[in-house]
Amino acid sequence: MTGEYSCPCHVAQVVEKYMKILEEKCKAKRYMDIVYVEGYIDGLMYLLVKEKKLNRLPRYFVFGNPLSYDHSHNTETFVEKRSR
Repeated sequence: MTGEYSCPCHVAQVVEKYMKILEEKCKAKRYMDIVYVEGYIDGLMYLLVKEKKLNRLPRYFVFGNPLSYDHSHNTETFVEKRSR
């Protein structure tokens, strides 16, 4: 369907659907699927977030690292903390 991602209500519904999929993938320990689904959710969130908060969206993912989920860190901070 053309234009479906321009409707914020539709995008929010897709995010909810993928959050359920993410939960299923986590329970099944399907790690590569988890990364894909989280990345897709992040892409959808890009469409919903106000411009001044775009810098809070993640730019990278590392399994088992809590900084992967803390979107307030920039790449330099992430690398610096990983190298300690």
